[in-house]
Amino acid sequence: SLYGLWPSRLTRLSYHSLNKEEKNHSLKAVLSWKAKISSFKMIDKGDYVGYGCTYQASTQMQVAVIPVGYYEGYPRLASGSGSYVLLRGNRCTILGRVCMNMLMIDVSQIDNLTNSEVVTLLGQDGTERIDLEDLASWSQTIHYEIVTRLNSKLPRRIV
Repeated sequence: SLYGLWPSRLTRLSYHSLNKEEKNHSLKAVLSWKAKISSFKMIDKGDYVGYGCTYQASTQMQVAVIPVGYYEGYPRLASGSGSYVLLRGNRCTILGRVCMNMLMIDVSQIDNLTNSEVVTLLGQDGTERIDLEDLASWSQTIHYEIVTRLNSKLPRRIV
């Protein structure tokens, strides 16, 4: 509950069905995870991205590198599962495999990017949101596993 997470959908439904009079006892997700773009690269149609050449570009595209990978706690199983991050309120698909300390995203649809751009891995960006349940689903796990795997060396900011 510290992160605003219900243990399960069933627990949330059970609680609300037993406490119908209590309208204000809802949990709100409080965790967000953000990172800055570290570099960009234009790739050509046919170029590969990721360990083991797991993604092949079907067109020329601009790729951004985010310095977050499975070492930091981003699940490797989120690779190739329709997973994305948010940038300026846009969904940017993760390309190839999540690496130890980086992941690559398609930023072809966004103009005038800089290395100081902030990418949202978890949380709200504009009208879009990525919840722990989304990331857990992409990774074939549960949201509790995601929060327990966040590397303790990641900087934390309490707001």
